[in-house]
Amino acid sequence: MYFKHSIKDINFIRPFNFYLNLLFITPWNNFDKNSKNKPLVAHVYGFCLIVLKILRLIYVATDTIHSFSETMFFSQLFFVLSTNVVLVILTLLTIVKSMFLDSNNWNLLYKHLHFIDKNLHNVGVIETKIWSNFYCKFLIKHTIFIIGLCYILYTWIQLLKVSVFKVFLTYPILELYYDFLVIVLFSTLVEAFKSRYNDLSGTLSQIFASGDERALKTLAQLYRILGDTIDIFNKIFGYQIILIILRCGLMVITVLNNGFLLFVFMDTKYVSYHYIFCNMCILANVVYTLVAVISPIGETVLAAENFIDLCYKLQQELPIGSSKSKSLRKLTTHSERFLKKFTASGHFDINKNIVFNFFGTVMTYFIIAMQFNGTQILKISTREN
Repeated sequence: MYFKHSIKDINFIRPFNFYLNLLFITPWNNFDKNSKNKPLVAHVYGFCLIVLKILRLIYVATDTIHSFSETMFFSQLFFVLSTNVVLVILTLLTIVKSMFLDSNNWNLLYKHLHFIDKNLHNVGVIETKIWSNFYCKFLIKHTIFIIGLCYILYTWIQLLKVSVFKVFLTYPILELYYDFLVIVLFSTLVEAFKSRYNDLSGTLSQIFASGDERALKTLAQLYRILGDTIDIFNKIFGYQIILIILRCGLMVITVLNNGFLLFVFMDTKYVSYHYIFCNMCILANVVYTLVAVISPIGETVLAAENFIDLCYKLQQELPIGSSKSKSLRKLTTHSERFLKKFTASGHFDINKNIVFNFFGTVMTYFIIAMQFNGTQILKISTREN
């Protein structure tokens, strides 16, 4: 029923939210009553997932150290383990926050968005363009992600000469899937915020044309609520975003480090050919992640600022000192106070500057890894001579 709904109506996310409930990425909340669904069952199910994740982390860590400590360089082993640990922590954090910490925040977030949609008359709006439909876009992203993940698994099977079952046990497949779904949920909600800021600007233009000054107070309230909703959003996703960015950095360093060592020590053309494409898939995933996180945030902040710019622009069309001009000035001051930024739980702002810091940090640690590799290569050469 909700598959055709536009992103303008928060009800569009209901089917996706039900799917995320199965993995405990979002709390088991009742959309209509803003209450928990089957809390006892949810806690038991969540605890089972947590135990399984911890046991799997222990197995992967011990198996990786036992199997590859003699064949891998120290830098390779460190970055592989670090990536696995970060992905598992991301998964555990998502489950724990959904179980205990974020239930009320999610309720409040949906309640705020539904209130805004109701006042903007967006409840029940249908998306007429199939390519703009959320579930159409999600299906395409999901298919591409699964194909890329399967190819990476195939490459590891060929490279390590192990069974499919062994790769499924040791490679962080489910954790990467959690990571992918969190990113989709994150970017989708940010796009929903952008849509509502654009609707507020459109509504402001209509109110200005009609001359209804009382409606400006409602608009100011909606702008404030939307800003408060972004604060709630930052609390929900802040630490997950930190871990996702850390995961991206570790993956890029791993690709650069392994690529260097591959061309130094391996001559098998078949493996090298697949290994290059495998690395390209990993780098494509990193690029997608950074774009999916940063791009919609920049557009949303711009949409929020455009609302304030529109307020100033409309004031210039009115006589100074008129009641309408005073009302618009109050709305402008109010909106500037509640112009919110997206942050990683208050630790740093999420914007395009992250990209420059990201690649600067990645290159720094890659150089450190090269120094470790150089030392080990020198020892190997000394032994052979």
